[in-house]
Order: sequence, then C-alpha cells, then structure tokens
Amino acid sequence: MMIAILPGDGIGPEIVDEAVKVLGVLRAEGLAIETEAAPIGGAGYDAAGHPLPPATLQLARDADAILMGAVGGYAVGLFSHDGAVNLGWLMLGLSGCGALALAMLLRTARPRP
Repeated sequence: MMIAILPGDGIGPEIVDEAVKVLGVLRAEGLAIETEAAPIGGAGYDAAGHPLPPATLQLARDADAILMGAVGGYAVGLFSHDGAVNLGWLMLGLSGCGALALAMLLRTARPRP
C-alpha cells in the first residue's frame, strides 16, 4: 500500500510525524506500507510557489491513501478578510475539480490573538 504523506504547515507536520511513527510500527509488524512525502499548503507555496504543487497532486493521484496534516497561514493568504480559514480552493484542487474522489473533513477556524 502506497500512502502519500502531506504534512502541511503550522502544526500539521508535528501531528503527521506522530502518525508516521504509527505507520512505522505497522510496517515492522509486517504490513506492506510504502510512504512518500510532498509539500502542501504553505509548505507547498514555499517549495514550489503554489499551495498544491503539480508534483504533490500527482503523488496524491498515484497513492492508495493520503495522510494529510493541517494547512493554513497568513504568510500565503490562506485566511479570508474576516480571519476565517479559506481552504476551499485547496480542497477543490484535490477533490472538487475531479482530481480525486475524496471524503474529507474541513473545519474552519478563526485565529485569536
């Protein structure tokens, strides 16, 4: 099984690192798991100038499963004018435009000082 690891940005990589440790235990127990990581969100923007780089989308298409961390941040304009996270464009890139058939949970957030 090939799992695309998309750590995201902010707290995303920290959380995904712990999930990857669980995958390592499962691999040690004999489960055939391969992983490959790619940037998404602010990390994608930093790495390739786009929050959903073409290489990341291709990896997601080729994978059997996707482990995706949190994304969003002021640096890449992921917040709307009222402070709510505006991630619809990113999720549309993964699912709504026919790229992938996914079920996902979106939770918007309002940052507080």
